[in-house]
Parts: sequence; C-alpha cells; structure tokens
Amino acid sequence: MGAAAAPRRPRDLLGGGLARQSPAGGGAVVLDGIPGNDDNAGCRDPYRRSRFRTGRRLPHAAGRLAGLSRPARHPCGVPATRRRRCHAQGYRRRRGRGQAVRASWRHLRLRLFRHPSGRMSIDACAAAVAANDPDRFACAMLAPMPRRGALMVLYAFNLEVARAPWVTAEPMIAEMRLQWWRDVLDEIAGGGPVRRHEVATPLAQVARDHALPHATMLALIDARRRDSQLEPPADIAELDLYFSETAGGLMTLATRILTDEEPEAARLMGQGSGAANYLAALPVLKETGRAPLPNGDAAATITQIAKTGLRRIDEARSLRPSVPKAALPALLTGWRAQHLLSSARARPQLALSGGLEPPEILSRATRLWRGSTGRW
Repeated sequence: MGAAAAPRRPRDLLGGGLARQSPAGGGAVVLDGIPGNDDNAGCRDPYRRSRFRTGRRLPHAAGRLAGLSRPARHPCGVPATRRRRCHAQGYRRRRGRGQAVRASWRHLRLRLFRHPSGRMSIDACAAAVAANDPDRFACAMLAPMPRRGALMVLYAFNLEVARAPWVTAEPMIAEMRLQWWRDVLDEIAGGGPVRRHEVATPLAQVARDHALPHATMLALIDARRRDSQLEPPADIAELDLYFSETAGGLMTLATRILTDEEPEAARLMGQGSGAANYLAALPVLKETGRAPLPNGDAAATITQIAKTGLRRIDEARSLRPSVPKAALPALLTGWRAQHLLSSARARPQLALSGGLEPPEILSRATRLWRGSTGRW
C-alpha cells in the first residue's frame, strides 16, 4: 500500500491563493468567487473583497472544516448552499440588512392567509372593488380605518350579486348563483360556520359585527333577479322599487357599518343614485338584449325616471341635519347622480346614446368639492 496522502490544508479547500489567509488560521477577509465553490460563480467579481467578515461567518467549506454550523451568506442574503435555488425561484435583495425575500404572489398569499384577522380576504375584496367599482372604492377610502375594510367587503358582496345575472345567458344558472348567496346569508343569520369563500367568509364577520339587517341583504339579492329577465318592467313604480332595494339597500347597509344607524336619507339617496346609474347604463342594457324601459315612449319614460330620482335626492338632502357626519363615505357614493339625472331630464336622448357622463375634469372637480365640503 502506498503512503498515506498528506492532509489537505484549509487553504487548499478554500481554493488556494485567492483565499490569501485561511479563515481557519485567523484570516481577516475572504474574497468572493472562490474556485471550487461553484455557487459563487458569476455572482460577483471574483477579486472583489467580500463585505462579510470571516471572524464571525465563514464560507461553507471552511465552516465545515472548523466545525461551525453557520455557513457564509451571499450578498443577496441567501446561504451559499441555497443560492442557485433561490435565484431560480425569484429571491431578491432587500435594502438594508440584505435579507432574502421571495418576490412571488404565492408567498405573499400564504403570509396574508395566516394573518389572524383574515386580511387576505379583505385585500381581495378591496382589489375587486377598486377594479370594478372605482367610485365606491374612492369613497370608502374616506372612512376610518376600522370601518374601511368592512365597507370593502360589503361592496365586494354587492359586486358578486350584481354580476350573477350577467355572467351567463341562462336565467336558470343566474338563479342558481343568486340562490347560492341566499344560502350564504342564511348561514350567517343562523350563527353557524359559513362556507369558505373570499367574499362570503369576511362577509359573515362583517354582518355579525355590525348587525346588518338580514332582510335588507336578502332584498338586495332578490331584486337582482330582475336583471336576468328579458321582459320589460311593468311601470316606473317597479323600477323605483328596484332602485330602492338595490342601490338604496346597499347605501343603507354602508351607513349602518359607519354609524350603527339606518337613516332614511341613505335609502332615498341610494334610490336617486341607482336611477342615475341605471339611465347611464341604458345603451349597455340594450346591447345585451334586455328591455330596460317599460313599453311606450322611451324619451318620456326617461324624463319621468329622472324627475323621480331628483325628487328622491331632494328628499334625502332635506333630512341632512339628522344624518351623522360619519355617514359621509357612504352617502358620497351618489356624488354624480345630480348631474346625470339633470342631463337626462333636459335631454333624454343622451341617455339612449350614452352621452350622460360628464367630462372628466368636471367629474373630478365635483367629487373634490363634495368630499371636501361634506355636502353629499
């Protein structure tokens, strides 16, 4: 048998001359890009001095030799043994201490889901409202922080119910979707566990915390059955009831969250706002094959709807002294109703052609003025 091989020195394990002085022998600084350690390849200049002092933290090979359990860390903050995998999975360097953060939605989702307050579902609701109902989202941002999340959940629930008749051309499927939400409300009212859903789950907490009236929420769902029907409404009174149960009921629920009260002004203001939004959406309703107006003269019907909506708004504003100021974020969602209804009353043909929307600069000025003065 041949002579036993001489034991390898620490500097040989570390790649020879580039290590200058062996950390195991008391060296002060180790260079990056050490030959033999492929994990460092291509990350930094091989002759650039590392910012990690070896008196506390050694490269992986030297750490094993010296019996230390803590390997060196890459400048991105990830141990050398995991460096390739981390770069492949999307880690990035965080400013400050250089800790590794995985920049992926899956990681963020898991962190939010584990939050004891169920913040993930509230954030999902807020994202849906911001994308599909920007007016209510902007007004909800004026609410105090403890109530803001509840408003986002309520408005997301309204979106889910409102879109149910529009995601399918089959009335039966739309009916099944609405029935699903009726079942959710029954579970909430029963006080037991509620099925897991990104909107239904936080809605149960909001409805129980703020004692939202079960009948108002059921009426909001039942009124949406009207959207799946192709037949025209019987008369203007039927449409006025529809506005009261949808937009009026939603504004009442939002006011309940903000003030723990249900002022009549909220329902009246919601009726007027619902009428304005309905007239602005007439071209879209016609394109989908619906008959949004009662049979008869369309221009005269639009004028009558506009007059009724303006009367509801005037009635609501007459009750302004009795409405708590905290209800402003809910009532302010009807900030553009006055302009839309006045335009429809003066020129009903604009509603049929889709020309009711005010110019953007006027919309911003009106919203800013009403929000700053509190005059909804």
